[in-house]
Amino acid sequence: DLDAASDRLLSVIATIGIRPFIRYYSPEANSKSSDPSPVGDSIPRVAKAMADRLQLKLDEFYSVGQHDYAEDKTGSQSKQSGPPSVIVVLDRSIDMYAPLIHEMSYQAMVYDLVGLDEGDKHTYTIESNDGQTHQHEAELSEKTDPLWEKLRHEHIGNVADILATRLERFAEESAGVSSFSSE
Repeated sequence: DLDAASDRLLSVIATIGIRPFIRYYSPEANSKSSDPSPVGDSIPRVAKAMADRLQLKLDEFYSVGQHDYAEDKTGSQSKQSGPPSVIVVLDRSIDMYAPLIHEMSYQAMVYDLVGLDEGDKHTYTIESNDGQTHQHEAELSEKTDPLWEKLRHEHIGNVADILATRLERFAEESAGVSSFSSE
């Protein structure tokens, strides 16, 4: 949420007592590119929206006039010493290291891809054969799911292999049951 992020940044800025210039990343290559990718178009808008929101909050904060770091009548920064501060708002496409340092465990993948409520609960809707929909709740907990306990810290690739092997074993062990129930 941009409002929450800009509020947090404003808190840091006010705490260290600066009046920074706000700049944002806007790649010229995306605007001139013939690639109509929506991702390429949306990224500069997010950075600009964040920079604009932060600038508005800074202007509002310092316009009250009760803050020690408001501009004086000449427009200079009254309490900041040294060169003017600059905050550059970047988007995730600039950060090339984030995918490399992101945890690649089964737990991290689940938290990234599945909407969890109240920590470790996932609510989902299923439709029965008669057309009725029902909501169910699944809890990912070491107490209720021994497989989660065993696999949650494993690498995603290892988990895929382990689950494929377990599924094959289950299918082999259940072959007699499945053929008996289908008759």
